[in-house]
Amino acid sequence: MGSMSQARVCVRMELSKTRQQVTVYALIAVFAGLIWILHLAAGMTYPIPWFDEGCYLFPAYSFAKFNTFLGPLFGPKIDTILMPPFHTALMGVLFKISGFSLAAARHASGIFMIASFVLTALALKNYFPKYAVIVLCGLFYTNRFFIITGNNARMESLVLLAAAAGFYCLQKNRDIKGLACLALIPVIHPAGSPIFLAGVFYYLLKPALGLARQPVRTLSASDKIFAAAAVLVWFATWLYLVNHVSAVRSGLLDVQVARKLGRNVFAALFHRQYFTALMFMGFTALVIAVHDRRSFLLLLFAAGAWSIYKIGQELWYDIYEAYAQLLFSVLVLHAGRLLIERSQMFARTLMKNSAVCVLVFFTVFWNFQQTMIVNPLAGRVYWNWYGMHFQDGTRYLDTEDVRVAEGIIKKLENERTGEIVVRFYPGGDALLFSHIVQGRVRIEYPFIADFDRVDLSVFHFSKYNPWNNDQFEALKALNVGPGKVVAREKNATEKWLYVLG
Repeated sequence: MGSMSQARVCVRMELSKTRQQVTVYALIAVFAGLIWILHLAAGMTYPIPWFDEGCYLFPAYSFAKFNTFLGPLFGPKIDTILMPPFHTALMGVLFKISGFSLAAARHASGIFMIASFVLTALALKNYFPKYAVIVLCGLFYTNRFFIITGNNARMESLVLLAAAAGFYCLQKNRDIKGLACLALIPVIHPAGSPIFLAGVFYYLLKPALGLARQPVRTLSASDKIFAAAAVLVWFATWLYLVNHVSAVRSGLLDVQVARKLGRNVFAALFHRQYFTALMFMGFTALVIAVHDRRSFLLLLFAAGAWSIYKIGQELWYDIYEAYAQLLFSVLVLHAGRLLIERSQMFARTLMKNSAVCVLVFFTVFWNFQQTMIVNPLAGRVYWNWYGMHFQDGTRYLDTEDVRVAEGIIKKLENERTGEIVVRFYPGGDALLFSHIVQGRVRIEYPFIADFDRVDLSVFHFSKYNPWNNDQFEALKALNVGPGKVVAREKNATEKWLYVLG
């Protein structure tokens, strides 16, 4: 009878474990689907076609057509490399398969973000309270920071994917795979290096924490493949950059690095307004040092992501603050639960569970107050991000808008000789008109192609663009003469001016 009862207990435990796993994976699947739905809803207005996207996607388009990032895509190429070529090469491979389009690149970014969510959630599912942690992760990834970043064809979503993959592997004690994934971050976007350094520091710190490193002598075939791939990517990146020194100097160094070096990093990191947060982080570190040293990985990753946000001080780096706050919130829940479990104040199970529920409530409420969790009552107001918002009944660009622009360009081709050079305001709109580059038509785009003159300047003033005033200033600078402007309006909110040069 005793053996039968033990068997029943084992079966029940296995069933309970299976149910827990199914629940966790179901929650992850639901939130992954919700992220994709919100990604599709973001469309071409959240954000509007962004100038930076063209700086990285047009070289990818060149790679797809000519197998070089510096090909004569639109005209005379400016010898400038703004970023290491990993992300651009990846997009170039995508364009070889799908053809060039901003939508394809943004969908890839959305997929990177969903993969980042899945890996982050899987890495966090071992922290308690388990279901609360998974739901909190899902609530973060469906906030405005993650959705708009996942709909932008910059590098941030790919950086988060590499970070999440590294975090997941290190969490599973697969050190070599984890470090290999994290090693990709600096060649995706150098600004993400603090997360890579956080992973390296954790690996070096493991013996001091009493944690075993993965034995190097017993590496699996997959470990060797990951490590070899990371080394190959670094070598290929180094080889490319040293063979384009002038382009690196004029772009990556003179534009990107110089801008960031001009900032007071120390003041940004240790400003008095963050003193309370830093003290709280230090207290949490003390708790996990005593009770759960493996959680130092979570603390280091949170600190790394937060430092990217504070050091970079860029518009699109808000996502790193959001990611850091997610990780730190999970750490607070985990550390709080450890204290509750070991406290004599909560001797009874009911009291412990009640205390954990209170902790979860205040953690969620705090993030809600910080706008890190969607406020369903705020509606469109919540989704406002620097003045940008989801598309409503008016499309940012439709077939009629494209047809009118093509008609004016065709007329110029018939009236003028030589190349017909077109420039778009805002600059990102050029990503939606790349198909016009055929025959004698060219597009001028900073860092991509430069011309002595512009035959047609296309100004698009949209309710979705919070920087319309910048375009008015650019229009004033052209000193447009009489008879040189064709005006058009749609739905009283979308206005175009076609200025002849």
